[in-house]
Amino acid sequence: PASPVGSLPSALGLDQDAGTLYVANSGNNAILIADINEALPESSGAIPTAWFPTGVTGLPDGGVAYLSGKGDGNSAGLISLLPPLTTDQLEFLTAAAVENLPDDARADAPQPSDANHVVLVLSDARGAEWRGFLERATHLRGYAAPAKAPLIQLAWLTSGIETDFFAKLGPAVAAGRLTAKDLAAAGRAALPPAGTIWSNARDAGRAVETYGIGGGRAVPTFVARVREGSPLADLTVVRLTGSPAGQDAGFGRIAAALEEHPASASAVIIAVPSAGAAGAAVAGGPVARGAAFDPFVAAPELFRTVEWLLALRPATQFSLAATPLAALFEGTAN
Repeated sequence: PASPVGSLPSALGLDQDAGTLYVANSGNNAILIADINEALPESSGAIPTAWFPTGVTGLPDGGVAYLSGKGDGNSAGLISLLPPLTTDQLEFLTAAAVENLPDDARADAPQPSDANHVVLVLSDARGAEWRGFLERATHLRGYAAPAKAPLIQLAWLTSGIETDFFAKLGPAVAAGRLTAKDLAAAGRAALPPAGTIWSNARDAGRAVETYGIGGGRAVPTFVARVREGSPLADLTVVRLTGSPAGQDAGFGRIAAALEEHPASASAVIIAVPSAGAAGAAVAGGPVARGAAFDPFVAAPELFRTVEWLLALRPATQFSLAATPLAALFEGTAN
């Protein structure tokens, strides 16, 4: 109950004869089982499932059928049929489902003392400016985008979670059947349940600025302010849009301005794609220049790294389970 959001209950199934309610927790990859024969329902156990269960129902023989929207990683939309479970079998499966939950007792490494400003740049720049930046940064060659749909990628990178709403309708946006405006018109259903990285930072008393995202100002305004030497916020989030060439040029202006800023030695730049490209980069502060970081890196790890640098608590179960990229900050300031 004390865990952050992320279970994503997305479907219910009822076995009325047995008085059993099934809850498909998409974010936990589990089916929660509850006894509803009494006025106060009690949890009976849980069943680990394939990836992202989206439907569940009880069967006449006492078994369970469920649909996993993302399948086993190779085949999406799998249907699984389970026979009636004995008490021992349910206890075994419940223990396995609990084992899959994130451990909230894990302690992260201490934050680097010389990283006082974080600039998160969401850009698909991959031209000459990007390649030049990699020579002055650590290249996260193992970073893989969480999805092809930009809307879902932005959700992971800025909110630490792909909500059930986006998971089910994001592909329709990518296919052109819906637009991002259509989803935004859904109101609260489209809002991230644990806020965004910038709203959480503000709530924690951090100075925050956004440009090109989150109702912020235009990106050229950020470049102008940095060139003027205006103080950097604790967290700045910048999203570049437009043609690949335009994004690359804009990214180059941002990187050059930040490198000339008086606070450049204490600023960490995290540049990550938002539309399917692989690879990301981190520069500034104690980050090594021109290095490569080859291990696999997922979006929750980048999101958790931003939270960690800002001393924020994990917003979601996915960032709670992720380990910040502390190894990037174990050198000396450059």
